[in-house]
Amino acid sequence: FRSHKVDNKVSAYFNEVVYKKDTTDNNIFKSTGEEYMWPGDGELTFVAVTNAPESGFVPNYTAGSDGKNMLESFTYTVPTDATKQNDIVLAKATYSGDTDASAPLTFSHIMSAVNFKVGSIVKGEIRSIKVKNVYNEASYLVDQGVWALNSTGDFSVTMNGDPYVVPNESDDKTINPEGAVLMMIPQVLPEDAVIEVEFYDSESKNTTKYTASIKDDVWDMGKTTNYVISIGESFNI
Repeated sequence: FRSHKVDNKVSAYFNEVVYKKDTTDNNIFKSTGEEYMWPGDGELTFVAVTNAPESGFVPNYTAGSDGKNMLESFTYTVPTDATKQNDIVLAKATYSGDTDASAPLTFSHIMSAVNFKVGSIVKGEIRSIKVKNVYNEASYLVDQGVWALNSTGDFSVTMNGDPYVVPNESDDKTINPEGAVLMMIPQVLPEDAVIEVEFYDSESKNTTKYTASIKDDVWDMGKTTNYVISIGESFNI
């Protein structure tokens, strides 16, 4: 996306054009359709996003000074299936319209990754892990570079093995495989956000659901949060 600014008037230069790596130079991206030239005056603001259509990253527009649609934000709902969640990266940069060169773009991660590890757990099986009541829908405000949070939902964690068998010792192993890292909307977790673990104790033969509050935890943009799950002999998570 580009917005073209001349004499403080903003108009759309082009929208929703797909760029792909050049076959002869992987550092250069070119439009797959029409070739666009620098306009020669004013400013161009570039906003580029990877995996936008495939991720359901939907652009929202407002009318510019000339009546043309101007990019304002992106709306995103996190898929419930972790294997379908993408690590979305975005770049925004402004250059003079009389530039006669390619436009360098620096991409940043705008999602937050969440992993789960095994701490000290009595011998048994983790039957399921859920993250409940966390923000799953939001709008990314392009100019401000922040997320405006909307609604909450629940997510099931895909595990390495179903169930995940744990020894009677700490092994610090990651429970969810690399391809099933939760890619979540950056947020301060709401009051009722919890982790729910269904655990089977191989000695007592009992299956119990444990919950732990994660309210006010911060999932920072571009960073990874690791939760280490421990269940002691007193059966507290």
